[in-house]
Amino acid sequence: VMRMFERREHVLREHLAVTDMFSCRHCDYKNSYDRHYTISHSKKSHADAEIVSREAEYSEEIQKLQNRCFPRSNTSITHFKSIRRKSAAEKVKTAAVGRNQCNVCGKAVHGDFATHIRKKHLPPLYSSPDCGYSSYESDIVLAHMKRYHATTSAENLTNLSAEYANEFLKMYKICFEETSAHDFASPLISGLEDIPAGGCQLCYRPVDHSDQRAHIFEQHLAVDDLFKCGVCDFASDHDQSAVREHTLAVHGDASAFVSRVIEQQDKIAAFEVACFSDKKQAETRQCDAAFNIKNVCLVAERSCRQCEGEKIKRADMQNHVYKHHMPPRFLCPYCDEGRYRKDALNFHVKTHHAALPPRELIDKTDEYRSEFIAAFKDCFGD
Repeated sequence: VMRMFERREHVLREHLAVTDMFSCRHCDYKNSYDRHYTISHSKKSHADAEIVSREAEYSEEIQKLQNRCFPRSNTSITHFKSIRRKSAAEKVKTAAVGRNQCNVCGKAVHGDFATHIRKKHLPPLYSSPDCGYSSYESDIVLAHMKRYHATTSAENLTNLSAEYANEFLKMYKICFEETSAHDFASPLISGLEDIPAGGCQLCYRPVDHSDQRAHIFEQHLAVDDLFKCGVCDFASDHDQSAVREHTLAVHGDASAFVSRVIEQQDKIAAFEVACFSDKKQAETRQCDAAFNIKNVCLVAERSCRQCEGEKIKRADMQNHVYKHHMPPRFLCPYCDEGRYRKDALNFHVKTHHAALPPRELIDKTDEYRSEFIAAFKDCFGD
């Protein structure tokens, strides 16, 4: 269970999100939730333990959020950073003593049930509004935004925690509550080292390709009336055939069938990637500004599709693309010469222009970035 200071930090970081809740009096350093880090910075950098705090200004709002997030101190759901509504939090019972092993993956979880569920059994809930780079942890996305999208405020972080509250609650019950739903033996708990081919990567059940969407509807999406009768209360969270048969047999009207699939399409698409994509790292953690070769080419070596020569190691692929499929990105400031490597151009300048006044090399790496990414994907992409 969260300690008192952890609950306060949770409210400040995940819900209030005031970027300068704590700030240094001497420089631009600021922190949205951690007073101690800010004091530590001020002491080390400026030999001054005094900082600027806005807690008093937001005291009433902080208290309201704490009451909403943690209505009962003995409830395990208090670890879930995304639950904002008291009604949702009250649905989760305290985990039984000793129930520290996840029923799905077998991992021993000591206290922070929410992080485990977000990390292992849900799609990423936090993402950058600029590029879609996403993660199960908000700090990871904020660090990405700060490094690659510095002009975007942290307050614009896309947070889907509230939208996935019911999906979290559903997974929490599967992972940590003893119910009849646990008759499936997870391959990881059964002693296997990996998920069976074609299986769901969130709950590890074997799933045929034709049943993937039905699996998402039944096991992950938490919409009790995904398919429903427009005349009465008959509904199903996954079986549209049963609802269609009901509308015909009971009401004699096939048009009474109602589907909410389009309404839930964004969630369904996110689960399709998280459950079944073998490239989900590339699809969730990719950004042109933070291009990562490993997310685009999953193998250690591969032949270039454009050259069709010998296999090239992943560490050498970038140089290959710049050398053979791109214009020179480093240009000489004195003549028309260019090189794909900076050290090679420096050698050219020293050899041919040593007597001239020094000038900076012309670096077009950033200008060619989009072109390079497109060329790399054509040459080596999965």
